Amino acid sequence: MINALVADVVAARFGPYPTVEDLAARAGVSVRTLQRDFTTFVGVTPKWLLQRHRVHLAAERIAADPRCDLAEVATQVGYYDQAHLTADFVIVVGLAPGAYARRCAAQMAGAPGASGDA
Repeated sequence: MINALVADVVAARFGPYPTVEDLAARAGVSVRTLQRDFTTFVGVTPKWLLQRHRVHLAAERIAADPRCDLAEVATQVGYYDQAHLTADFVIVVGLAPGAYARRCAAQMAGAPGASGDA
């Protein structure tokens, strides 16, 4: 069940902004049962999975177009605003989205040292 849910999230079969409730409904279990099963079998909560997935989508969009509007990217991947995306992005990526965009732009331009290698 959990493997299928993760595959559905990654393949965007839930639509643009899946919720924990969406996952539970698809699995035919309560939200609490889904949370317990995720924690037991995966080691993280379904909310954690969804947050990380949104951050990865945002990172892909920023890498593809470093000059993109970050507030727009935030709403495109399911965040209420850019501040919420930034908070999660820093935790997952280690950089704010703006700094990540600058690094991606530098890599696209072929700037020396842009890859972060020292």
